[in-house]
Amino acid sequence: MTTRIIRTDEDLQALTALLNARKRPFTVQVTTGANRTLEQNQLAFLWYREVAEQMGDRTATEVRAHCKLHHGVKMLVTENEAFRAAWHARFLRWEYEAKLELMVEPLDLPVTRLMTTKQLTQYLDAIADEFTKQGVVLTQPEDRRAA
Repeated sequence: MTTRIIRTDEDLQALTALLNARKRPFTVQVTTGANRTLEQNQLAFLWYREVAEQMGDRTATEVRAHCKLHHGVKMLVTENEAFRAAWHARFLRWEYEAKLELMVEPLDLPVTRLMTTKQLTQYLDAIADEFTKQGVVLTQPEDRRAA
């Protein structure tokens, strides 16, 4: 499956040319928004480490699993029909610990990789809300630029 983000008229023209050249029939799926950014992804991983270091009761990998399950899956089940159907059909009845294991290597179920920039912003906001209430100080994007 090819993914393209259309931001400009030129992007749209290139996609139109590609579609016109394809053999028919084919299926097209359009999603509003752009995929998450590298900066958002880097911030999430920084926060997983900061939570782990400051709380001291779990590793960054365990924090990541927790965040993906509690915030990411919750969001995608609500907002992504295909994800919801797959989650309910395959994983809904799994035990909690097995769901946590599903979130990281070696399985690493795609969760944040499926998010748009807007969704990942909401995901990051949910992480910040959860952990700042527990006294964790998270690096903010503007803090990173100043460093």
